Amino acid sequence: MTVGDRIPFEEVIPYLRSLFETACGKEFESIHSAFIEVQECHLQPTDPSVYISAGNDHLKITLLMRVPHAILHNTLPAMEVYAAMEDEILEDWLLEMSNRLLCRIKNKLLDHDCNLKMGLPKATNVKIRALFDAQTTALCSRYFMLDSKVLESHLRVDILEPDFTLSRFEDEDEEWFPESELQHL
Repeated sequence: MTVGDRIPFEEVIPYLRSLFETACGKEFESIHSAFIEVQECHLQPTDPSVYISAGNDHLKITLLMRVPHAILHNTLPAMEVYAAMEDEILEDWLLEMSNRLLCRIKNKLLDHDCNLKMGLPKATNVKIRALFDAQTTALCSRYFMLDSKVLESHLRVDILEPDFTLSRFEDEDEEWFPESELQHL
């Protein structure tokens, strides 16, 4: 493979940001078509948060999401909800949302010969900026509104190898993975 067949180091972070932006749009659209992207948000520190990481010897990506209860409730797939378990079910749904989003990014990176091992999503109370304060970090943030509530998503990128590159793969017009149908309450 020649140098022209690789995305050079200086273009990897912008490419991953673009991939994250597209993955967010596709994922949130698949969950609820009324999500719209907004420029900023002012979530409360009490809103549920989750983070999940994937990585290998060359690259580590960490996704952090903060989602108001109202959005979790409005996007929860249809099921019998028992009041005593509602908080637990909403937390599970938040964990699943983060897993689905990071999995979209991970699967797209497979096309670029980048195989990442995923961890499990974890609920957190940590302030978002505390997870994203390292100097070697690139950060991309996106905010999506549904019913006047805003969902916050952030991607941290840590390149662990100084000359890291990705294989080129032209997929601009390619459809993303088909989604199973979710029934919403």
